[in-house]
Amino acid sequence: DWSAEKVGAAVLRFSVSGAGEQDRVELSRQVASPLPLEVVSLSGEAKEPVAEALGDLSGARRDVGGLEVSVSQSALVGIEAAFEQLHSYPWYCTEQLSSRLLPVVATSSLAKSFGVETPAVGDTKTADLISQIVSRQRSSGGFVLWNDSYTELPWVSAYATWVLSEAKRRGEPVAEDVLARASQYLSGLVNEQQATELDWVYGVFALDVLAGLGHAQRAELDRWFEARERLPLFGRALLLHALW
Repeated sequence: DWSAEKVGAAVLRFSVSGAGEQDRVELSRQVASPLPLEVVSLSGEAKEPVAEALGDLSGARRDVGGLEVSVSQSALVGIEAAFEQLHSYPWYCTEQLSSRLLPVVATSSLAKSFGVETPAVGDTKTADLISQIVSRQRSSGGFVLWNDSYTELPWVSAYATWVLSEAKRRGEPVAEDVLARASQYLSGLVNEQQATELDWVYGVFALDVLAGLGHAQRAELDRWFEARERLPLFGRALLLHALW
Protein backbone atom coordinates (compact mmCIF):
# COMPACT_ATOMS: atom_id res chain seq x y z
CA ASP A 1 0.00 0.00 0.00
CA TRP A 2 1.17 3.51 -0.81
CA SER A 3 0.27 6.65 1.06
CA ALA A 4 0.82 10.34 0.29
CA GLU A 5 2.32 12.41 3.07
CA LYS A 6 1.47 15.80 1.61
CA VAL A 7 -0.69 17.43 -1.03
CA GLY A 8 0.56 18.19 -4.53
CA ALA A 9 1.43 16.34 -7.72
CA ALA A 10 2.35 12.68 -7.37
CA VAL A 11 4.20 10.82 -10.12
CA LEU A 12 4.15 7.03 -10.32
CA ARG A 13 6.72 5.30 -12.53
CA PHE A 14 6.58 1.64 -13.51
CA SER A 15 9.38 -0.13 -15.34
CA VAL A 16 9.51 -3.64 -16.73
CA SER A 17 12.25 -5.47 -18.61
CA GLY A 18 12.82 -8.96 -19.91
CA ALA A 19 13.98 -10.96 -22.92
CA GLY A 20 16.08 -8.03 -24.02
CA GLU A 21 13.10 -5.66 -24.03
CA GLN A 22 12.04 -2.94 -21.62
CA ASP A 23 9.17 -0.50 -21.17
CA ARG A 24 8.20 2.27 -18.79
CA VAL A 25 4.92 3.92 -17.83
CA GLU A 26 4.54 7.16 -15.92
CA LEU A 27 1.28 8.27 -14.28
CA SER A 28 0.58 11.67 -12.74
CA ARG A 29 -2.02 12.13 -10.04
CA GLN A 30 -3.01 15.15 -7.99
CA VAL A 31 -3.11 14.56 -4.24
CA ALA A 32 -5.67 16.74 -2.44
CA SER A 33 -6.57 17.12 1.19
CA PRO A 34 -9.86 15.46 2.25
CA LEU A 35 -10.36 18.08 4.96
CA PRO A 36 -13.41 20.35 4.49
CA LEU A 37 -13.37 24.11 4.92
CA GLU A 38 -14.54 25.01 8.40
CA VAL A 39 -16.17 28.35 9.10
CA VAL A 40 -16.79 29.67 12.59
CA SER A 41 -18.79 32.81 13.24
CA LEU A 42 -18.72 34.83 16.44
CA SER A 43 -20.99 37.74 17.20
CA GLY A 44 -21.27 40.27 19.97
CA GLU A 45 -20.30 43.77 20.99
CA ALA A 46 -16.79 44.73 22.06
CA LYS A 47 -15.96 48.04 23.70
CA GLU A 48 -12.46 46.98 24.72
CA PRO A 49 -9.81 44.48 23.47
CA VAL A 50 -11.14 40.93 23.28
CA ALA A 51 -9.19 37.69 22.74
CA GLU A 52 -10.65 34.53 21.17
CA ALA A 53 -8.86 31.19 21.49
CA LEU A 54 -8.32 29.20 18.29
CA GLY A 55 -8.12 25.85 20.05
CA ASP A 56 -5.54 23.09 19.78
CA LEU A 57 -3.35 23.72 16.72
CA SER A 58 -1.00 20.77 17.28
CA GLY A 59 -2.61 18.91 14.37
CA ALA A 60 -2.32 21.82 11.93
CA ARG A 61 -0.67 20.91 8.62
CA ARG A 62 1.98 23.02 6.95
CA ASP A 63 1.11 21.97 3.40
CA VAL A 64 -2.59 22.80 3.33
CA GLY A 65 -5.08 25.12 4.98
CA GLY A 66 -4.74 28.50 6.55
CA LEU A 67 -6.53 31.04 8.68
CA GLU A 68 -8.64 33.90 7.39
CA VAL A 69 -10.37 36.37 9.67
CA SER A 70 -13.17 38.63 8.40
CA VAL A 71 -14.96 41.33 10.33
CA SER A 72 -18.39 42.64 9.41
CA GLN A 73 -21.39 44.40 10.86
CA SER A 74 -23.49 41.42 9.76
CA ALA A 75 -23.46 37.77 10.81
CA LEU A 76 -23.38 36.96 7.08
CA VAL A 77 -19.67 37.69 6.86
CA GLY A 78 -17.96 35.00 4.79
CA ILE A 79 -21.14 34.05 2.94
CA GLU A 80 -19.19 34.02 -0.33
CA ALA A 81 -17.64 30.69 0.67
CA ALA A 82 -21.08 29.14 1.10
CA PHE A 83 -22.15 30.32 -2.35
CA GLU A 84 -18.95 28.96 -3.85
CA GLN A 85 -19.67 25.54 -2.34
CA LEU A 86 -23.07 25.60 -4.05
CA HIS A 87 -21.43 26.48 -7.35
CA SER A 88 -18.76 23.77 -7.15
CA TYR A 89 -20.91 20.96 -5.67
CA PRO A 90 -19.71 17.92 -7.65
CA TRP A 91 -22.61 15.43 -7.45
CA TYR A 92 -25.29 15.21 -10.10
CA CYS A 93 -28.13 12.81 -9.35
CA THR A 94 -31.59 14.39 -9.60
CA GLU A 95 -32.01 14.67 -5.85
CA GLN A 96 -28.61 16.33 -5.45
CA LEU A 97 -29.21 18.71 -8.35
CA SER A 98 -32.50 19.69 -6.71
CA SER A 99 -30.78 20.17 -3.36
CA ARG A 100 -28.31 22.46 -5.10
CA LEU A 101 -30.95 24.44 -7.01
CA LEU A 102 -33.16 25.10 -3.98
CA PRO A 103 -30.69 27.26 -1.98
CA VAL A 104 -29.44 28.91 -5.16
CA VAL A 105 -32.86 30.32 -6.04
CA ALA A 106 -33.77 30.98 -2.40
CA THR A 107 -30.67 33.04 -1.71
CA SER A 108 -30.23 34.83 -5.03
CA SER A 109 -31.82 38.01 -3.70
CA LEU A 110 -29.73 37.70 -0.54
CA ALA A 111 -26.54 37.51 -2.58
CA LYS A 112 -27.50 40.58 -4.58
CA SER A 113 -28.40 42.51 -1.41
CA PHE A 114 -24.95 41.88 0.06
CA GLY A 115 -23.07 42.38 -3.19
CA VAL A 116 -21.86 38.80 -3.47
CA GLU A 117 -20.65 38.13 -7.00
CA THR A 118 -20.79 34.39 -7.66
CA PRO A 119 -21.69 32.23 -10.67
CA ALA A 120 -23.96 30.20 -8.39
CA VAL A 121 -26.61 32.89 -8.53
CA GLY A 122 -26.18 33.82 -12.16
CA ASP A 123 -29.12 33.39 -14.53
CA THR A 124 -27.18 30.99 -16.77
CA LYS A 125 -26.14 28.67 -13.95
CA THR A 126 -29.65 28.59 -12.51
CA ALA A 127 -31.13 27.83 -15.93
CA ASP A 128 -28.56 25.06 -16.43
CA LEU A 129 -29.55 23.41 -13.15
CA ILE A 130 -33.23 23.60 -14.07
CA SER A 131 -32.52 22.16 -17.52
CA GLN A 132 -30.57 19.24 -16.04
CA ILE A 133 -33.39 18.39 -13.63
CA VAL A 134 -36.08 18.68 -16.32
CA SER A 135 -34.07 16.35 -18.57
CA ARG A 136 -34.64 13.61 -15.97
CA GLN A 137 -38.45 13.82 -16.36
CA ARG A 138 -40.04 10.94 -18.23
CA SER A 139 -43.29 10.75 -20.21
CA SER A 140 -45.21 9.71 -17.10
CA GLY A 141 -44.34 13.04 -15.49
CA GLY A 142 -42.13 11.37 -12.88
CA PHE A 143 -38.39 11.85 -12.51
CA VAL A 144 -35.56 9.33 -12.64
CA LEU A 145 -32.40 9.51 -10.57
CA TRP A 146 -29.87 9.61 -13.43
CA ASN A 147 -29.98 10.49 -17.11
CA ASP A 148 -29.70 6.84 -18.15
CA SER A 149 -32.21 5.56 -15.58
CA TYR A 150 -35.53 4.08 -16.67
CA THR A 151 -37.61 3.85 -13.49
CA GLU A 152 -39.27 6.90 -12.02
CA LEU A 153 -38.80 7.23 -8.26
CA PRO A 154 -41.72 8.58 -6.18
CA TRP A 155 -39.70 10.45 -3.55
CA VAL A 156 -37.29 11.95 -6.09
CA SER A 157 -40.23 12.95 -8.30
CA ALA A 158 -42.03 14.74 -5.47
CA TYR A 159 -38.84 16.47 -4.34
CA ALA A 160 -37.81 17.60 -7.82
CA THR A 161 -41.33 18.88 -8.51
CA TRP A 162 -41.36 20.85 -5.27
CA VAL A 163 -37.96 22.43 -5.97
CA LEU A 164 -38.92 23.32 -9.56
CA SER A 165 -42.17 24.88 -8.31
CA GLU A 166 -40.20 26.96 -5.80
CA ALA A 167 -37.86 28.08 -8.57
CA LYS A 168 -40.81 29.09 -10.76
CA ARG A 169 -42.42 30.95 -7.85
CA ARG A 170 -39.27 33.05 -7.65
CA GLY A 171 -39.39 33.90 -11.34
CA GLU A 172 -37.08 31.23 -12.75
CA PRO A 173 -37.80 29.74 -16.20
CA VAL A 174 -39.69 26.52 -15.45
CA ALA A 175 -42.17 25.50 -18.18
CA GLU A 176 -45.82 25.05 -17.19
CA ASP A 177 -46.09 21.69 -18.95
CA VAL A 178 -43.22 20.31 -16.82
CA LEU A 179 -45.13 21.02 -13.63
CA ALA A 180 -48.44 19.91 -15.18
CA ARG A 181 -47.05 16.48 -16.12
CA ALA A 182 -45.33 16.18 -12.75
CA SER A 183 -48.64 16.97 -11.03
CA GLN A 184 -50.35 14.14 -12.94
CA TYR A 185 -47.68 11.72 -11.77
CA LEU A 186 -47.98 12.89 -8.16
CA SER A 187 -51.77 12.62 -8.30
CA GLY A 188 -51.32 8.97 -9.16
CA LEU A 189 -49.22 8.49 -6.01
CA VAL A 190 -51.86 10.22 -3.91
CA ASN A 191 -54.77 8.18 -5.23
CA GLU A 192 -53.22 4.73 -5.59
CA GLN A 193 -53.71 2.04 -2.95
CA GLN A 194 -51.10 2.46 -0.21
CA ALA A 195 -49.82 -1.06 0.47
CA THR A 196 -46.65 -0.31 2.44
CA GLU A 197 -45.39 2.28 4.89
CA LEU A 198 -43.25 3.78 2.13
CA ASP A 199 -46.33 4.15 -0.07
CA TRP A 200 -47.95 6.28 2.66
CA VAL A 201 -44.81 8.42 2.95
CA TYR A 202 -44.53 8.92 -0.81
CA GLY A 203 -48.22 9.70 -1.07
CA VAL A 204 -48.35 12.35 1.66
CA PHE A 205 -45.24 14.06 0.29
CA ALA A 206 -46.84 14.11 -3.15
CA LEU A 207 -50.04 15.50 -1.61
CA ASP A 208 -48.13 18.31 0.09
CA VAL A 209 -46.40 19.25 -3.17
CA LEU A 210 -49.73 19.22 -5.03
CA ALA A 211 -51.25 21.45 -2.35
CA GLY A 212 -48.43 23.93 -2.85
CA LEU A 213 -49.17 23.94 -6.56
CA GLY A 214 -52.88 24.45 -5.90
CA HIS A 215 -53.76 21.05 -7.39
CA ALA A 216 -54.78 19.08 -4.29
CA GLN A 217 -58.45 18.08 -4.28
CA ARG A 218 -60.56 18.48 -1.13
CA ALA A 219 -61.62 14.83 -1.31
CA GLU A 220 -57.97 13.78 -1.37
CA LEU A 221 -57.12 15.96 1.60
CA ASP A 222 -60.08 14.59 3.58
CA ARG A 223 -59.15 10.97 2.81
CA TRP A 224 -55.60 11.45 3.93
CA PHE A 225 -56.70 13.27 7.07
CA GLU A 226 -58.92 10.33 7.99
CA ALA A 227 -55.92 8.01 7.53
CA ARG A 228 -53.45 10.22 9.43
CA GLU A 229 -52.78 7.50 12.04
CA ARG A 230 -51.05 5.48 9.32
CA LEU A 231 -48.44 8.21 8.86
CA PRO A 232 -45.16 8.68 10.73
CA LEU A 233 -44.69 11.93 12.63
CA PHE A 234 -43.00 13.81 9.78
CA GLY A 235 -45.72 12.52 7.44
CA ARG A 236 -48.37 14.08 9.67
CA ALA A 237 -46.39 17.32 9.57
CA LEU A 238 -46.48 17.19 5.76
CA LEU A 239 -50.22 16.54 5.87
CA LEU A 240 -50.74 19.49 8.22
CA HIS A 241 -48.75 21.69 5.85
CA ALA A 242 -50.86 20.48 2.92
CA LEU A 243 -54.06 21.26 4.80
CA TRP A 244 -52.81 24.65 5.84
